[in-house]
Amino acid sequence: MITDNPEGIAIAPPAPPAPDRGDGPREVAPSVDMSMMRARPPRYPPAMLRRGVQGEVMLRILVSADGRPEKIEVEKSSGHREFDRSAMQAARNWRFNAGVRDGASFAGWALVPVRFTLAD
Repeated sequence: MITDNPEGIAIAPPAPPAPDRGDGPREVAPSVDMSMMRARPPRYPPAMLRRGVQGEVMLRILVSADGRPEKIEVEKSSGHREFDRSAMQAARNWRFNAGVRDGASFAGWALVPVRFTLAD
């Protein structure tokens, strides 16, 4: 399911963690805090909006043990620099759920798709 916001930007929620079968230590990978992304969505670039252009950016974000983005990279470009830059700029203000291993937080990479779509 994709979560839409009024600006026409959709952010796919992270996959749910694997069920705990009680057969050993559990590890959960870093993930997106969806409430933060909805509160601070990327800005739809005005020039792209006027031209009716849509796109998707796949960000690769190194999430620190305290949930802050340490490094943000474009894993897959939208093909439009404006979308790529807007997604990266917004991600600097997002907070994430750090990875957890044996009850302790750890840093790790998270993939975050950001879609810029126009309402019909």
